[in-house]
Amino acid sequence: MMPVDKRFRFQWAEAVTNDPRLQDKPAQRFVLHSIAAFYVKTGQDTFKVRQETIARRFNVGVATVKRAIATCRAYGYLVIHVPRHRGTGCNDGHGYRLV
Repeated sequence: MMPVDKRFRFQWAEAVTNDPRLQDKPAQRFVLHSIAAFYVKTGQDTFKVRQETIARRFNVGVATVKRAIATCRAYGYLVIHVPRHRGTGCNDGHGYRLV
């Protein structure tokens, strides 16, 4: 992981907020903006958190979080950085990188 500009996560969130493809999806924009603000550490471009945790923290449904992340991946704003481990007892989420 390379260090990035401290403002990167906010520039990313602004780009997501201003994307015309997301204008009719306010819940998804809220989730994505909140992820950048709360889960991406300053000077980094990655985060790793379960979708259920995001949903609980921001009081939205898990389906909303899943749609937001899937849409963001489809539009090229997120890529999977570290795939989650599968199997019994593995409750980690994917590690994502903001692009």
